[in-house]
Amino acid sequence: MDNSDPVFAEWKETIEAEFAKGEMQKEVRECVIDGSSEYKEIVESREDNPEIVEKRMLTESPILSQEKLKFDGEKLIPDWEKHKDERKRREFHKW
Repeated sequence: MDNSDPVFAEWKETIEAEFAKGEMQKEVRECVIDGSSEYKEIVESREDNPEIVEKRMLTESPILSQEKLKFDGEKLIPDWEKHKDERKRREFHKW
């Protein structure tokens, strides 16, 4: 992903603006915390405190990797490095 590409830059801005919205954060957060029920059960079996379970889900959930997201300590945001790596892999496989 070339940061000098104006189409990419505009797309990235649009995505970041959407992720900044409170309603979007609420929905994505719920998906990350509750979306991987098997993993959440494992975490809950190891942690007694619901706050710790939530924090671990926001930092360890398999959905983060699957959807190329990361938790910055405050909110969930796109992981642009993972998007970049994925694009490099796709371009390499074209050869």
